[in-house]
Amino acid sequence: MALFKGFSVHMATQKTIFIVITKGFITRNIIRSGVLEELKKSGARIVILFLNTRKKELPQYLVDEFADGQVIVEVVPPQVTSKAHRAFLFFSGLLVYNRVNRKIRYAIYSRSMFLLFLENLLFASLEKIGFLKKLARFIERTFFSSNFYGSYFDKYTPDVVFSTSVISKLDIDVMKEAHARGIRTVSMPKVWDNITTRFYRYAPDKLIVQNGEMKREAARVQSISSNRIVVTGFPQFDWYRRPEIIQDRETFLKSLGLDPKRKLIVWGSTGRWTPDDGNISDMLVKSLGDDTLISNCSLLIRSHYSDAQHRRFDKYKGTPNVYIDESFSNSEFFRDNTDPRREEIIHFINTMYHADVVVTLCSTLTLDAFCFDKPVINTAFKDLFNNKGEDISTVLYEHDHYQPILELDSIDLVFSEKELFESLNIYLKDSTMKEGNRKKVLDRLCYKVDGNSSKRVAEAILSLT
Repeated sequence: MALFKGFSVHMATQKTIFIVITKGFITRNIIRSGVLEELKKSGARIVILFLNTRKKELPQYLVDEFADGQVIVEVVPPQVTSKAHRAFLFFSGLLVYNRVNRKIRYAIYSRSMFLLFLENLLFASLEKIGFLKKLARFIERTFFSSNFYGSYFDKYTPDVVFSTSVISKLDIDVMKEAHARGIRTVSMPKVWDNITTRFYRYAPDKLIVQNGEMKREAARVQSISSNRIVVTGFPQFDWYRRPEIIQDRETFLKSLGLDPKRKLIVWGSTGRWTPDDGNISDMLVKSLGDDTLISNCSLLIRSHYSDAQHRRFDKYKGTPNVYIDESFSNSEFFRDNTDPRREEIIHFINTMYHADVVVTLCSTLTLDAFCFDKPVINTAFKDLFNNKGEDISTVLYEHDHYQPILELDSIDLVFSEKELFESLNIYLKDSTMKEGNRKKVLDRLCYKVDGNSSKRVAEAILSLT
């Protein structure tokens, strides 16, 4: 069903662009951050394809927000995967082998590390054979394509397809249909950590990545030619260069019921990936009531969207100087259960802007904090335990994408409660510690935080029209 407002007649010279959206946080990162507006400036007709996994009606606010005389909104169903295709996906997925993810799985279930060693020997070697990746993509396009989404192409005759998640099934299916019709494709990773963990089953005509590290890894791990890869930065970070949305400290903190004169510690959970991280929030809450910290502090506890609905931190409600962030916009339409809208985005930005110290794990929250030059402490204890009750938190910091942050000594990685509060007190006394290293990380992992990443993404898309 097509949803639009006052759409004008399609002119022969007007270009048509498909944008594929499968999750709520992609809506925030891409079309709410400026990419859609930049594409509209070109005069192109935009057709947004929203995946309807749950067979729900598209929320009216999305129609009101995006559909207009230039933008059409379509709700598309998922395509069922055949048994043969599922088998192929399993085996082709082994072409990108991530030793850290496998190590975490082995550690959680206390499996034999010797078996992991043998697995590493086999699959790490297989990953290096680039020809196999190209062969798998050929098989994917040739034997597992269908005309399931052909009617949308017949209806709108797009000039280019913009896939916002290179590993999502809908994105791949739409790109395969485009390939069959000779239509060019642009895609990007939905996050900055999956290039070395997931096999890209379809290689688009142009791959957009957020930083230079990702470009090198995409060429090395995914066997995608570097001349087809363009670096743009993070579109969602464009919001951080909009000074008009920043509230003054007193107004913002008083709106949360917090004292503006107290230092603000922001602790961010990583949700279902670290179900034991509440141990850290327990320590932080307890410290507010004794003399552990050298300054009077408030604590803002930020749930992760992946398990915010479980309300794990409600137990702290009513605790003096503690605020439980409940600004998440829940969604029954998107399969990630979230859809961050403008008000939530602005709230988060002000949270980061007014934080004095950020405590979290190895997550994007670290980069968010660095965009505002905020000191970050990463905890490597009591966040994740295996089935024998052993603390395996340290393995989380072996992920490839996080190594530049550690190598550049931009954060404090702490391994005990004692180290946590020592680092907190250092930063509460002097927040400029490691500021030069934080800047180096921004340059290396964020490319440019200049408010123009969305424009660069749009330019990459339009270059193929």
